[in-house]
Formats: sequence, structure tokens, C-alpha cells
Amino acid sequence: MKKLVVPFAAVFCAGLLACASGGTAAGGEPVFQPQVSGKSSGNYARPLSYATAAAYRTNAADSLIRNMPKRIEAYRSTDMEEYIRQIAAYILQTSANQYESVKKAHDWTILNIRYDTISLLEDNSFSQDYASVIRKKLGMAEGLANVFKVLCDRMEIECETIRGYGRGYNNSPFDTENPVGNHVWNMVQIDGGWYFVDCTWDTGYLNGGHYTPRYSTEYLFLPPEYFLYSHFPEKPEHQLLDEKISFTDFSSRPFLRPLFFEAISSMDFDLQKINYTGEKLAIEFSPAEAYINNIEVYDEQGLKSLENLSFVQREGQIYRVYFSFPSSGNYMVKLFSKKQDAVRFSLSAEFGVKAAAGNAIRYPTQFPSFGPEISIVSPLEMPLRRNEAYEFKIDAESNKRIILIANNKTQNFFLNEDGLYVLNTVIPDNAREIVIGVNNDANGHYESIARYMVIDSY
Repeated sequence: MKKLVVPFAAVFCAGLLACASGGTAAGGEPVFQPQVSGKSSGNYARPLSYATAAAYRTNAADSLIRNMPKRIEAYRSTDMEEYIRQIAAYILQTSANQYESVKKAHDWTILNIRYDTISLLEDNSFSQDYASVIRKKLGMAEGLANVFKVLCDRMEIECETIRGYGRGYNNSPFDTENPVGNHVWNMVQIDGGWYFVDCTWDTGYLNGGHYTPRYSTEYLFLPPEYFLYSHFPEKPEHQLLDEKISFTDFSSRPFLRPLFFEAISSMDFDLQKINYTGEKLAIEFSPAEAYINNIEVYDEQGLKSLENLSFVQREGQIYRVYFSFPSSGNYMVKLFSKKQDAVRFSLSAEFGVKAAAGNAIRYPTQFPSFGPEISIVSPLEMPLRRNEAYEFKIDAESNKRIILIANNKTQNFFLNEDGLYVLNTVIPDNAREIVIGVNNDANGHYESIARYMVIDSY
């Protein structure tokens, strides 16, 4: 298996469960230091380091931009050119460097221009020149890119508008992709190096034709190694890569969003846009710190979540995720991630799976209390069968107390000489489910960590 290495700190968990590790990366932020050579990409030199730019990927809008002086806003309806000049001058006066100026131009564009969903869905839009977009406070990708560029131009920051293909609204791993341009973004030059900026994708998202504004800095100063999982420029020199990739290479890549590279530290699997397997699949991820993740299996369209088809297990410093597929066909896998202190999860990765066969194996339901300090050795699969004997083994810290619950009756696990909690039992003939509970305090309260479905014997 090929190893995909991404230099970030994270924790990976799966199922309908959210589990977190303790601690954060230095300074409370994930490490943001992709390995770069500093070589030129055509006429576009790459930065020697992304460390300075990373400090402005805050996912928080600048307070000075949120509270622009009212005297500036008065020019919007009376003198567009003066309005733009005033905004640019204000940004320069309140910025310590060009990174901050670009970040504020990015913020102003996002906070003042709403994405034009109606024009996108009806394939009919008004002029996307910056004046029209600013006046209407509404624009599509080209319009937002034009607004951002005019602000950079007025601040005398080198900026280009880039056209190409973007994996945006309603894309699926099972779609046939072609390099026809459907998106517009920007590149800016700071301290001799070029950086990507996509205001459109940082302004919000579409879900079922409904637009939801949501500020982000995910696509601000994102290194090309990550940016080119979702964007493919028309001109090769705009890739900003030392070694260019073809559209065929691009279209085979899984759908990875910037959050993925923060939430996953490494992967021992050659993950593709579409992954071929039999009736099962297993993927290993390296554990890391400060992030919480959910993974779910969906139908081919990515609309319906399919329960009990994935299961996560920690094995030392590796999280192994198991997948089982009920029949041959296409499935979509979605990864959702967030920092420990974040309010909501966001989609961080999507990839397709083509299963050549199916089976009846499902995995236990995992509850939020199923933390990284607990792993199930056996049985890993369900359904369990009534009147049949099973050896349950749980690997957990020695201060735990573990029970099995069936028909409101409990049985205690025992700690064996190998340090595993073990229970040999026969599933009652009237049991509908088996629940594993764990207690590690003195009050006798147990939390459910896993639930097994039970069916009749053969």
C-alpha cells in the first residue's frame, strides 16, 4: 500500500461516533508546513515557507473589516471608484504587512458579496465586473474573483485571475470529469512567492440548491499540494507545482478538502477517487491530536447514510477502519472533521468504492463514549446469533469495569493474564441486542460503548 503523508496533527474515528484525543499542536493550531523546494513554477516563484501565511488562516474574519467606518460605506452608491480606493486605503492603513492586507481583502469580499445561487442554478447571470457585483452585493465565482483582484490592484499587490476546473457543487466521485473550465479564483504575489486565494469557496456552501453563508479561510494561502485536490487551472504554470500533473492525474484523486490535511496525519492506503474492492475494505490512518472525525458510508448518490457498514479500531498508534458492503455496486464514503473546540463538523473528504460482491456482515454501533482507550478484540462483526457461544474480548485500561447487557441482565467481564477483559457467554434465545457498558468511576454508572444486533441461529 502507498502511504499518503500529510504534515498535520489529528485524531481519526469512525462510524456515527465522534472521538477525540487530548492535547493540541503547538500554539493550539495544526502544523502548516508543507515540504517545498522554493523552485519556480514557470514565471511564478513558490514561497520558501508557508509558516508566515499560515498565521492568517484563522477561520475568523478580521474585526476591523467587519466594522468598516460608515464614512467609507457612504461612497458605495455615489462613487464606486472612490469607494474602492477608500476600502483599499483603509486596509493598507490597518495592516502590518501584505499577508494581512490580502487577508483583509479576502474578508471584505466574503463579507460583502453574497454568492448568486439563483444565477448558478438557472445558468443565467448579470455582468460579473467588479462594479456591478459590488453594487448588487451579489456575484458568482468570476465576480468575487474580480472584486478581490481590484482591491489588490488598488493596494499595488500583484494579483491574477485564474480560470480552471473546480470540484464544487453537486460533484460526485462517480462523475466523469473533464477539464472544461467552470470556476475562477486568484493568485497573489507576496514577498516574491505566489499564493492561491479562492474567495468563492470561502464564502459559504451549497446544499441541495440552498446557499448557506459560512466564513472560512480554508482556501486562503493553501499550498498547491493541497489546492490541486479540488482545483485544476487551465494553464499548467498556474499549478504552482515543481512537477506538473495532468488532468488524468487530477481526476483520479479523491475529493480531499483543506480540512482533511489538518485532520489526518498519514494514511497507509493508496486512496483514489474510486477504490475497487470485494465485499470488504480496510483502511489505516495514523492517529494524531486535536481533531475529531466521523466517517459514514452512503449510497452512490451520497444522499442516504447506510448504518453499521463501518467500524473503527485503534491498534497501537494506528486507527484501522473496516468497511463491509451489503451487495455489489457503488458506494460513497464521507469523512467529517472538526477541531475539538469547534461547534460543528465539516465535510473533509469524499471517495467512491466499487464493491464486486456483498455480504451480510455488519459492525457494532459505536457510541460517543467509545474512546481511543478502548478497543474490541472480538467479536468485531455482527449480527450475533441466539443460543450460540461467543468469546468477548475488550482491550481497555486496567481501571475499567466492563459489563455485557442482554434483556436487562448483566454479566461481568474479567481481566485475564494478558490484560484483556474477557467474557465467554451464550447469547440468550430471546435477546434482541447485546450492549457493552464501561464504568471507570466509583458511582456505578456505566456508559454504553457498543451495541450488537442479534438474530436467530442457523
